[in-house]
Amino acid sequence: MNKISTIQIIDSLAEMTRHHDREILEKSLLKTLDELTTGQEFKLYRVVEAKPKISLALLAYSVNGVIETGGKHTKTHCIFEHLKAGIEAAVLLGSLEQIQNKAGKVTHYIYPAIDHDNEVFAILIQECKETPDLDILRYAHGLLKVYANYLELIDHNERDKLTQLLNRETLDKELIGILIRNNEKNRRRLIKREKNPLGFWLGVVDIDHFKAVNDRFGHLFGDEVLILVARQMKSDIRGDEDLIFRFGGEEFVILLQAYEMKEAKSVFERLRKNIETHEFPQLGHVTVSIGIMQVTNQDSPAEVIACADQAMYYAKEHGRNQIRVYEELLEQGLIEKAPQSPESGDVEFF
Repeated sequence: MNKISTIQIIDSLAEMTRHHDREILEKSLLKTLDELTTGQEFKLYRVVEAKPKISLALLAYSVNGVIETGGKHTKTHCIFEHLKAGIEAAVLLGSLEQIQNKAGKVTHYIYPAIDHDNEVFAILIQECKETPDLDILRYAHGLLKVYANYLELIDHNERDKLTQLLNRETLDKELIGILIRNNEKNRRRLIKREKNPLGFWLGVVDIDHFKAVNDRFGHLFGDEVLILVARQMKSDIRGDEDLIFRFGGEEFVILLQAYEMKEAKSVFERLRKNIETHEFPQLGHVTVSIGIMQVTNQDSPAEVIACADQAMYYAKEHGRNQIRVYEELLEQGLIEKAPQSPESGDVEFF
């Protein structure tokens, strides 16, 4: 291990916790570990699923001093056979594991990152190019605790206090990231003539006649309905990359990843039907109206939301309890193009 002073370690911890951004936090974690060691490579994985089969997504990696992240919307990775048993033990038992080669030399350490529910939500794999100083085990374990604790603080700040869904501020941040990545992908496709098989659709979900619920049963009961609807959405929208937000009042937003419009519509339609048939205490049944818009290369998050919102209001004005797609309504001449939001000019991607 490189000889690093206590001050340098404290500086590294300060750098790790300076930004309220997951990707920067992950890069800072690996940067700190990279500075503490020689001849080691690190990979940080998110545990996507633990049972019945372990599934991992690469969050960040450090190789030869180069540190990169997998991005917010990472794909699941295959688990190498020689690491499989160690990864399973780290994830299922929450234990530090080591992998040895046939000569008995340690080739990898696998560290679990544990959340406040005592669940392993991530693992750090250290590949040993040189014989590691065992003190790094103590440092890595401690840094993973800092990482886990700070992630919880970030998560707390990103969530709506009532429903525990992601909040409106987080929606803006996610949309800006998607729009930037979409513009970058569009430029690459123009050069390579690639197709983009996977895209994002934004759905604005509004509870029908919610004011009448509040007027009849009171706002505390209305809050319970919001919590139950949010729970139903979390049960239905289960894609690893799909995100659900409380936008305000009785309005929610879903960011859904799908290969084509037909697939996206199918998911939103299933959600609508499941909410419609769900039995709510005292109330019986509630319905929702949903407006959908594909996230492409719009100028701003406000523009995407405004279009989906316009489709949702069309659904409300034409019978409620239905889904409507902005692009289809526009193509059929049933609505006029949504006016550009004054906020659209506030964000320039390039």
